[in-house]
Amino acid sequence: MALGGCEGSNLFVGSETILPDTASPAEEAEPVLRFVEEGTLLQAPSDRLRFRWEAEGPIRFQFDPSTPAQERAAFTRALELLADTGVPSFLPVQTGGEIIVRALPPEVYRERDSTRPWSFSRTFVTASEEEGITEVEILVSLELSLPVLERAALHAMGHAMGIMGHPAFPGDRYVMAARPEDGRPIPTTLSTVERDALRFLYSPDVRAGMTLEEIREAYRAWSP
Repeated sequence: MALGGCEGSNLFVGSETILPDTASPAEEAEPVLRFVEEGTLLQAPSDRLRFRWEAEGPIRFQFDPSTPAQERAAFTRALELLADTGVPSFLPVQTGGEIIVRALPPEVYRERDSTRPWSFSRTFVTASEEEGITEVEILVSLELSLPVLERAALHAMGHAMGIMGHPAFPGDRYVMAARPEDGRPIPTTLSTVERDALRFLYSPDVRAGMTLEEIREAYRAWSP
């Protein structure tokens, strides 16, 4: 079920909840907490965290064999930028990856996303309150040049790590915002807020299944 869209769509497998354009924000004084709440779709006290990897050990990351060098380089760069945020490490594999990237010719990609002619990437996420994220498939259309491709790769990997929403604060520009290409330079690196949000999301006191209030309590005890 489609849960919203940027230049592509982010799909949460097994859910019929439509991704909102905005979520109920945390206090303005806590931008990292607000980013986490909006990004992981925590909106009501009864909501529980789904979008976080819980598996022990590295996440197996796989390129479809047909993925060209430019797309491989962009996603490899994204993995390197994520390395200092506290997310699980990645293990490149040839088959059987929990995260797989498929780069498709534009006409083939359009067949997979025919209702969104502006789309050039999609992220499919399988997750539950009990297990967190267990599987991700990323599709990218072979029509992007740098730096749009680098931003798209990092944006997709942000979704793969659990930032399913598109937090955007007035006056700020983030890789994970829905459409940051408003005539200014395209952001191709994570902002401080984005890095700190991922650090908090993967801190030892956070786990899948936590309620919104439990997340806020963990944040009060956390320091970046």
